[in-house]
Amino acid sequence: MVIVDSSSTIMSAQRLIQKIQENNPNQKIILTTAEKEQDKLLSFYALNISTLQMKPFKTTILELKNSGYHVIVDDFGTDKLILVCLS
Repeated sequence: MVIVDSSSTIMSAQRLIQKIQENNPNQKIILTTAEKEQDKLLSFYALNISTLQMKPFKTTILELKNSGYHVIVDDFGTDKLILVCLS
């Protein structure tokens, strides 16, 4: 799974997604955006992405007691991203 943010300054989200799909047409892609303009949102849907997640999204941070780890759970609708981070 690849998560792309629409506000990327290095390359447009559309171009990045196209490049990812050229390398792996079956790659699951979640696009995060705070965009409200309907035409822009429709252009994102045309990219054949797995999920379009509007920001802000719900994030839960859990500290695992005495482990030195944090678990970050981002709720992307039907998809969940779980990261385990050292503190």
